Amino acid sequence: MLQPFKIFSMRNPENANCTLLKHVPFHRRVPNTTFIVDYYKMLVSDVENTFLTHFHSDHYYGLKRSFNKNIFCSTTTANLVKLNIKVDVKYINEMEMNTVYRVDNVDIMCFEANHCPGAVGFIFCVQNVYYLHTGDFRFNVEMHANLQSLISIVRPGNNVNYFDTVFYDNTYEDYMHFDSQDDVIFNVITDIFSRNISMNTLAPIQTKYVFPSYSVGKEKLFLSVAYFFNWKVKTTEKKIMNIECYSAYTRRQINKSVVDCCERIRERLRSSSRIYPVFTKTSVQITKDCKDEPLSYVKTDLDDAVIEVIPFNYVNRVKLNELYGKTKFQRIVVICGTGWKREKRCFNLTKKIEKWLKKV
Repeated sequence: MLQPFKIFSMRNPENANCTLLKHVPFHRRVPNTTFIVDYYKMLVSDVENTFLTHFHSDHYYGLKRSFNKNIFCSTTTANLVKLNIKVDVKYINEMEMNTVYRVDNVDIMCFEANHCPGAVGFIFCVQNVYYLHTGDFRFNVEMHANLQSLISIVRPGNNVNYFDTVFYDNTYEDYMHFDSQDDVIFNVITDIFSRNISMNTLAPIQTKYVFPSYSVGKEKLFLSVAYFFNWKVKTTEKKIMNIECYSAYTRRQINKSVVDCCERIRERLRSSSRIYPVFTKTSVQITKDCKDEPLSYVKTDLDDAVIEVIPFNYVNRVKLNELYGKTKFQRIVVICGTGWKREKRCFNLTKKIEKWLKKV
């Protein structure tokens, strides 16, 4: 069903000593418009409307509190910009998913990008020509198989089922570097399961699992582990504040995604002969205890939490010793969920009592 149009008017352009639209890289522009996508490194004097796909620094780099152009983005991204950058709210225009907006006689829609919370792609219809800007985009068959059908919502009545131009933000190193998200989470959970539950049952080693995370992102990995094992998650107040920025849509997406992922993993484990006997014995209680929404597992005041989420720049010998040098846990396992790190690095962490903790 066609959503009602929401009309945004342009402000009067202001003179500024900065770059011009013609100098903006072509892949950051929308042809035959004065729109730019994910380009904030310089103020563009002859542009009034900008589009932000998601709240990762490589996409909003250069965005400052003093920014005085229109920003169009999802509600979650809008909340994050308000909280972290404090751009004047009058310049921030929130867009709902799969809803048609008209800006300067261009019809625009944002859709779920399946990347980080609040991430979207944009469809622009400019004089019956369709442009797709993906932003950072994780293709999902269920989510995106009918992506082209959104064209009929953007401009109903047109017998068009293709995009004229696709601007694909290709940031991966090689397609071989990426397993599916389900496979990654499955491998992490089975490794934890084997270490923590199926082994050392008489004298289990007290283990804390540490997940580095961006200000926004990596939630599905640590929340899936937390939900699967019914473990609480400790994190920083800053991370909690960012999570509180998530819109109702984003929260539903995350919670449903985690619950569905964990159910698929349980089915895979039930059919696994390698750890099936132990899993069958313990999974019933785990499943029974998981009643809360996954996002509700995250708190700031859980010193005994088995899972802790920390910033990525904390993953070094000095900071980890500072955080966990006096911990009661006998082992610290740091799990870095990133497609940019193919290597496995191990180093020792010394405790005040001269015991050694190992990163694996």
